[in-house]
Amino acid sequence: MRFRVNASLRIADVAIDATAASQGLDRWDDTGERFVAWHCIVVPRADGRWSGRATLVAGGWAIGAGADAHRVCRSVGGGDPIDANIAHPAEYADVDRALVAQNFLVVRGSETCPLDGTVQHQP
Repeated sequence: MRFRVNASLRIADVAIDATAASQGLDRWDDTGERFVAWHCIVVPRADGRWSGRATLVAGGWAIGAGADAHRVCRSVGGGDPIDANIAHPAEYADVDRALVAQNFLVVRGSETCPLDGTVQHQP
C-alpha cells in the first residue's frame, strides 16, 4: 500500500485482503502492485557450501500454464541466463556466500515471461 503521513510518502506491505481501516488509515492509494520481500535460509553442508533449486509454493493460488493459474519467472543477469550463482540460475551449485537480488516475477499462466531480463522458472 502507498499512503501519506503528514508530508511523507510511505510504502508498506500488507495482507492481500487488508483495508485502509484495518491499518488505521482513512484511505490509501492502491497502485495495483503486489510484491513480497523474502529471505531464504539454507543450512550448508559440512564444507560450508550448498546446492539446490529455489521453488515457489503457491498458497491460495495455482502455478500452471492456464488462464486461471500463474507462471513464475526468475530474473537473470543481463537478460541471458548463465550458470553463475549470482545470475540466478535454475539450479544453484556449490554456493559459498549469500546471494542477493534473486528475484521472481509472477504473471498470469497464459502469459509468457518478459523477454528482457527474465526466464520461465515454474511451471
